[in-house]
Amino acid sequence: MQTWFLELDRLLGRIERATTHYEALNLQRSASREDVLAAYQQTLEQLFPSYQISGAFPPDLRARLDRSFSLASAAFSVLADCCRRRDYDGTLSAAFRQPLPVPEEQLEVRNSIAQPEAFSLAGADEQERRRCSRLKIALPVRVTGHEQESGQWHEMSETIDASRTGVVIHLKHRVRHNRILHLMLPLPVKLRGHGFAETAYSVYAIVRRVIPLKDGVRAVGLEFIGEHPPAGWLDKPWAACRTRQWQSVNRRRMPRLSRAEPVTIEFLNEEQEVITTEQAVTESTSRGGARVRLETMPASFDLLRVTFTDHQHQALAIVVNQYVGKDGAVRAHLWFVEDDRVS
Repeated sequence: MQTWFLELDRLLGRIERATTHYEALNLQRSASREDVLAAYQQTLEQLFPSYQISGAFPPDLRARLDRSFSLASAAFSVLADCCRRRDYDGTLSAAFRQPLPVPEEQLEVRNSIAQPEAFSLAGADEQERRRCSRLKIALPVRVTGHEQESGQWHEMSETIDASRTGVVIHLKHRVRHNRILHLMLPLPVKLRGHGFAETAYSVYAIVRRVIPLKDGVRAVGLEFIGEHPPAGWLDKPWAACRTRQWQSVNRRRMPRLSRAEPVTIEFLNEEQEVITTEQAVTESTSRGGARVRLETMPASFDLLRVTFTDHQHQALAIVVNQYVGKDGAVRAHLWFVEDDRVS
C-alpha cells in the first residue's frame, strides 16, 4: 500500500506540473491515437485502482485525484480527436508551452471524440418528445454512488449520448431507479447548467432507466438534478429519491388506458433465469408498456416476464420507474421490449 501511495503521488505530481496535454498523459508529440487511448486508460487505472479504499482517502488527496482526473480527461478529449489535436498542436511552440484550456468551439459535437453505436431510450420520434435534443458523444465519466451495506463505490465509464438535461452511460455496477449518482465528466460548455469555467463538469444525477445489455453491462439513463444533491441525501445517500410528478405535456409515444387485469410477473436475472414470481394487477396498459401494482419487488433483477392471465400473452419488460403508493403497495412502470433489444 505504501508503494502504491508513493507511485500515486508521483503520478499526481506529474499531471499537476504538466504544461501541455502531452505531458499530462506522459506522451510524445508523435504518439498515435492508440497510444493516447492506452495512456489515458493506464492513468485512470493508477488514479483509481481500488474502489474500496478510495472512501478512506483524506480530503486533500481526494481533491488532488479529482483535479488530476479533470486534467487527464481534458488532455484525452483533445488528443484523441484528430481535429482538436491538429488545432492544439498549432498553438504549441518550443518557446511558449503554457497549459491551454480546451476552446469552447472545439467542444462542439461535430468534433466529438468518437461516434459509438447509438443507444436510444425511446423510438424514432424521440426528437419531438424530448425537452432537449440528445446528441451522440463519447466522453469519459467518473461515476460515484453509495450502497447501504458496502458504502461508496466508483466506476469509470463513457457516455453514449448527452443533452442539457442528462446522459446515457454504460455501467457494470448494478444501480436502482431513483438513486442519486455523482458524475465528473468533460461535458461541452453548451450542455452545462453550471461550472462553465471548470474543466470537468461536476453534477448530481438521478437514475431514470436501466436497460441490461451484454456481459453484465447496463445502459443507464440519468437525469441531471444540479450542482448539489437534494436535501436529506447526505444522511442516506443510498436511498431512493422521489421527484415531483411530470405535469407538463404528455410525451408518451402510445396512449395508455386505465385497465385492471391480473398478471403474473417473473423477475429474471441477466441470464433470464427466474429469481422469484409475484402476482400483480395492471392499473393502466398500452401497446408499449403498463403500470402494475404488486406487493413486493426483489432488490436485484434485470428483466421481467409479464404473463397476462386472461389471454396468456407474455412480454419481456424492464422497469422504468417504481415507487410505493399511499396504500403501501409497489407501483412499477414497465416498458415492453423485444429479446434483441436486451441481448
